[in-house]
Amino acid sequence: MAEVEKKEQENINNDNIDKIEEIIVKYSLPILQVAKTSQFQNGLRNGNYNRYRNYCSKRLHKLRKFLNLQHGKSEKSFVKKKYDIKNIDSERYLLIPLFQAERAWSFGMEIREEFNDRDKYPRKYFHYIRKFKKAVKWAELLQTSSEEKGDDNTIYEARAYSHFMKGTLFIAVENWKEAMDQLIKSRIIYEKLSKSNYEDSHLYSERIEELNPNIKLCEYNISGKHANVSDILEFQLSNNPAFDLLKSKLEDVVKQSRQVKAERMTQINWKHENVPIKSEKTRMSMIAAQEIVHEIERDNSHYSKELSNLYTNLFMKYSDTLELIRNDIRDLKRLPEDKRSKKVETQEYHLNLLISYITYLKITKTIERDQLLVKSLESQLNSQGKKKSKPEDLVRIYDNLIQSTEQLEISDDIDQANQNSAKLLTLKAFRCYYIALYYLFDDKYSESIALLDHASNRARNATNHLNECENVNEDALLELKNLQKKIRGKKCVVSAIAFKNNVPENETENDDKNNNNNNPENENQDKKATIYQTIDTPIKIKDKKDVIGFPPDFELAFCKPTLFDLSLAEFTFPDLDDRVEKKKSFWKFW
Repeated sequence: MAEVEKKEQENINNDNIDKIEEIIVKYSLPILQVAKTSQFQNGLRNGNYNRYRNYCSKRLHKLRKFLNLQHGKSEKSFVKKKYDIKNIDSERYLLIPLFQAERAWSFGMEIREEFNDRDKYPRKYFHYIRKFKKAVKWAELLQTSSEEKGDDNTIYEARAYSHFMKGTLFIAVENWKEAMDQLIKSRIIYEKLSKSNYEDSHLYSERIEELNPNIKLCEYNISGKHANVSDILEFQLSNNPAFDLLKSKLEDVVKQSRQVKAERMTQINWKHENVPIKSEKTRMSMIAAQEIVHEIERDNSHYSKELSNLYTNLFMKYSDTLELIRNDIRDLKRLPEDKRSKKVETQEYHLNLLISYITYLKITKTIERDQLLVKSLESQLNSQGKKKSKPEDLVRIYDNLIQSTEQLEISDDIDQANQNSAKLLTLKAFRCYYIALYYLFDDKYSESIALLDHASNRARNATNHLNECENVNEDALLELKNLQKKIRGKKCVVSAIAFKNNVPENETENDDKNNNNNNPENENQDKKATIYQTIDTPIKIKDKKDVIGFPPDFELAFCKPTLFDLSLAEFTFPDLDDRVEKKKSFWKFW
């Protein structure tokens, strides 16, 4: 009996130890790190959801095979092996619901990309919504499993992941309030995790950056579509897969916002006339161009590749708008003569005014783009780096600026006409200045001097035109003043270099001979006299490269100079003979 009691007691103790171990053991799984690494290594870097879905299927098959959770087959039907939380004995079990959710989510995103038009493919819309719901179901199961068997960090990551999947589902079904609540909960958890876990803080920060535009989109739709769309549009250029669903929703938001603005934009004021805009396509195109202008105004301090792309898109929008207006004019001209009335002529007149307005906007933005490019090239002109510009590059840009300025329609206002003339003269003065620099680099000094004089004259004429204007442009006057300083400096430089290097040999020899024959003092003159020695004479000396002689030549000087003391004769000194000791000598008796 005693032995049986001992065995029972040992069994009870063993059972208690197993229970204690089950309670103590907590599994850790970096959910966000595993998901991000799998996504970017298996297709989502390029937006290939099909490849990522296949990867998730293969990974699940390997996990089930390793954990002995493979589905079985009977003689009559398929036998499904359910995922049971009680059987979790390693972190690999937690990977099963994670990759199930990822597979369902990637399948839904793949369907949404192929069949994004809800009206044209209604069944496909419901299909990818079902996939998102399935992803939410597996994310909730991951959260439950982590709460039972995971450590604290895994629990919080699973909750944040579950809230993110729910937010994605609610965005797809356009339930903006619920989506915003879920995404904010996810962001709060990731913010706390980024502060507590320093090793993976960059991953949590990236996830927070992905959540912010989605939250802004929800705020925009909840606020009754009176918010500013430009705050959301800045995230549109990112290639992150988390933004793919957002981009499709943003396209709808932008279209709706443009439609609202197009309804308000009924006319413009141009040349003291109210020009109506009746075509909805024209209004939408003009509003799209205005949105690009707002993006350019955000950061136009320096010229960059991104800014160049924005200007290119803007000019394309202006060209599309002009083409739409011209098509409307063609439609009016195709009307038969019996249907042409004063109303049709008025419409055609307004459309021509609209063309001149869009053309004016396009030219002014072209000038603005070229001016930014000029500043960028001027900063690189004297730089020592690899990206060093040349004067001919600036000459080409100033040619474009002059052409664009001449295309602007000059108004009847005299003050405005003077300002346009001054602007044109300023551009031509700068163009002459950079052409002179080009000739200077090519060792053509006489041409360079002539062009600098011409640029100086044009700068003075531009200054006179600006002073005649009622509203004097101080910035333009300061620009012209600085240009004249540059011209004077370059003229001095060119004159010095030309005097030093660019002297013809035949003229030099003739001048030397004539001057030596006529002036006998020059016979002993050194042939290599310095510039300082001949500064007051027009003599050209060959190979004159020294500004001043160094070391200086020796000159004759007295060894001991003679001093003339004129006051010494006027002084009377006392007699001191009695104080002088007299020497005795043997020869005094002689």
